Amino acid sequence: MTRSRWLGIVLIVLGLVVLLIAPQALSCVTDFHHTACQASGTIVLKVIGLGLVAAAAAVLARHGTRAGGSGDSTR
Repeated sequence: MTRSRWLGIVLIVLGLVVLLIAPQALSCVTDFHHTACQASGTIVLKVIGLGLVAAAAAVLARHGTRAGGSGDSTR
């Protein structure tokens, strides 16, 4: 495997990990009468996770075009 393919795989894994952790990032404050939660941490982590997955897709797509379609030969 080439370096760019490894980079793409690592970025995808990191992006998925961040997306899985994102729901845990709610900052909640418990009052006697109610609980108020802010979802800003969750939103930020989801954006970062999606950005990592998109960057990985770009790296892998660039790697695929540079390879010249090595696994897709139709004769």
